[in-house]
Amino acid sequence: MAVVHPLKPRMSKTKSIVVIIIIWILSSILSSPPLIYSRTFTFTYANGDVRTICAVEWPDGVPGFSYLDY
Repeated sequence: MAVVHPLKPRMSKTKSIVVIIIIWILSSILSSPPLIYSRTFTFTYANGDVRTICAVEWPDGVPGFSYLDY
């Protein structure tokens, strides 16, 4: 915006820090459900192999579609 409004004052350092903190807080809140509802499941197969997977288990029991579930 410096080209459009060259004489308009820029954002202060304090305001910049506040904006960055707000962005971090909002991103932490939005990304917290997978952290809260992730569980590990251990499966033992007939041949003795043991596999442990991590999956998201939502409280309502309805499995959601996610690109993050491997």
